[in-house]
Amino acid sequence: MVVVVLMSLMASAALLSVRMPLANASQENAVIQIQAMDNMARQRASGGTPMDIWFDMNDGEISLNRSDSGFSVYSISVASPCKLFELKIGGQAKKTKGRVRFDRFGVTSNYAIKIGKSTEDARWIFFLGMTGQTYEFRQSDPRVEQLFEQERADSR
Repeated sequence: MVVVVLMSLMASAALLSVRMPLANASQENAVIQIQAMDNMARQRASGGTPMDIWFDMNDGEISLNRSDSGFSVYSISVASPCKLFELKIGGQAKKTKGRVRFDRFGVTSNYAIKIGKSTEDARWIFFLGMTGQTYEFRQSDPRVEQLFEQERADSR
């Protein structure tokens, strides 16, 4: 009986120790896929094909579409337990659906996507519109808002 209890405790501990790394890997994978999609959009747009990235926070879907026809070139679903919470582009928050449009030079406005397992552990992935370079911030980091405030001030 004691052996059975010890075995079940060990199995529980092993399950918990595997669950967290898998959840973190899911989030890292989603970030890598979003970065790759941004890069693909920039390359295609600068090659003459107008492109958009659509974010659907409710369904966890991200798709790369041709701007002229709406044809989906590539799409991904963010795997559970990871979720998309919010898209900020040009300082405007989109909590359900949002679009990032790339011009003929492969340039867009600065944008950020909030991603994580929960709102408490979420982080912002900030994309520079001119180059696509990314920065990661914890969800509570005030620099994300400061970057968008600066962009709004510069556009006046």
